[in-house]
This record gives sequence, structure tokens and C-alpha cells, in this order.
Amino acid sequence: MRPIVIAQDLSKTFPLHHRVLSVKERLMNVVRGRRGSNEQFDAISHVNFEVAEGESVALVGRNGSGKSTLLKMIAGIHHATGGKLQIQSEAAEVFYRDLEIRTIPAMPREFQRYFEN
Repeated sequence: MRPIVIAQDLSKTFPLHHRVLSVKERLMNVVRGRRGSNEQFDAISHVNFEVAEGESVALVGRNGSGKSTLLKMIAGIHHATGGKLQIQSEAAEVFYRDLEIRTIPAMPREFQRYFEN
């Protein structure tokens, strides 16, 4: 079977902003020549995989491990900061149509039943 999604050395990095600056603070930083923090968060780092036509895939991992980020990259919402992501056009059409990202936050068990199907 031919691959319809191919990830090669795929990475996604987000800049970290620890506090929101007011417009005045931003202007003063520009005037003073100060730059923002260069801290970054590696959401996905050097991932490789292929998904062939007809295959089913499950993404399993802890909170913050990059599952939703990877799905958003496949959907075209986020773009890779490193590596290469190839998606065949027919796979993209199905993915965009059927994309559903749900997260049930940690809550007492007696309340979870109201949020599950």
C-alpha cells in the first residue's frame, strides 16, 4: 500500500511568553532596543512515521506530549518548524472533513459521564 501521510524528522517549536506586556511596555521595549524572551518549547521533536492507505492510527500519550499539535500540523493549522510533512490530497480531504479533537479535562468521575458519548 502506498503512504498517504509521511513525516520525516518533523519538529514544531513554540515561543514562550511568560507574561503579557501592555502596549506601553512594548513601545518602551522597542525604543530601548530590548527584545522579548528567546525561550522555546519543543512540542514535537524529530518525529518520523508513515501512514499507508487504509491504515488506522491512534495517538496515545500524556498531556503535553504533542498529540493535538501533530493533528493540527496534518490539518494545516500549524506548520512545521523543522523536517518535512507530506500529505496526499485525498488523505487531506478526508482528514479535514473528519477532524475531531476532543479533550476531557481531569474532573471527578461523577461528572465525566456527562461529557462522554
